[in-house]
Amino acid sequence: MRLHRKLAVLGLVVFLIVTTLVACGQHLGEGETGVPTSPPPANPPPTNPPVEMTVEEHFQKGNDYIKAGQFDKAVAEFEAVLQFEPERVSALTNLGVAYYNVGRLDDAIAQYQKALAVGPDDSDIHSNMAAAYVQKNDLAQALAEYQKAIQINPKLAQAHFGLAVVYLQQGQNDQALEELLKFQTYDDGTDQVATEWAHLYLGEIYRERGEPEKALVEYQKALQINPQLAPAHFGVGLVYAQLGQNDQAIKALEQFQQYDDGVNSAMTDQAAQLLKELKGE
Repeated sequence: MRLHRKLAVLGLVVFLIVTTLVACGQHLGEGETGVPTSPPPANPPPTNPPVEMTVEEHFQKGNDYIKAGQFDKAVAEFEAVLQFEPERVSALTNLGVAYYNVGRLDDAIAQYQKALAVGPDDSDIHSNMAAAYVQKNDLAQALAEYQKAIQINPKLAQAHFGLAVVYLQQGQNDQALEELLKFQTYDDGTDQVATEWAHLYLGEIYRERGEPEKALVEYQKALQINPQLAPAHFGVGLVYAQLGQNDQAIKALEQFQQYDDGVNSAMTDQAAQLLKELKGE
């Protein structure tokens, strides 16, 4: 099966841990009041010394930057955390996520490997690392990491989705179908993009298996989640054309053209050609 676009929606998990921030300042010993023993100078200089952030403040700020999509800034915050706590799994993992999102895939993998050296039985980290291998087109390593994630946690939806993507890229549609159905079983709807693309991929598989009615159902479910998902409109158009329902096919293909971003030029050209044929032009 041909993939319509390179997916980055592989369900990266970020450890957004809420922590109590520890106030900076000198600890008062027993018997101390915190009151200075001598009066301050008559005219103290107007200094504003920089306030150092605690480790927890750096960590929380990094999380905030990730949630805001400011991954370059997140990198600096998690690197600051790891200067003081080099084996903190959550910081290692989140730094990996930040590296992944700025395209530093080898650095992301290195951070995930460090995190797994501390906590080897973390399914989310194995799944995150697999996603980085997918982006590097190292499908063998991606497959191995997704399988490890699922061995640890058979209900990990993101790993089933990622594994399906790998199988699709390898042309193993039957295995992809199985993984997509498992994804849907465990999907909690948190990752809307993965949910809609799972329906889209199922539509593609069913259409190529000669099951247009099932394909149509999946495409329509994808469009219920995201009415602007161009490849789903394209798939609907192909199914209706296959069923001889030309008016519906034309409508779907015109909606595809409305939302088409031009990334897949072959799809763009095929839609234009099919529209001409359906309209008798």
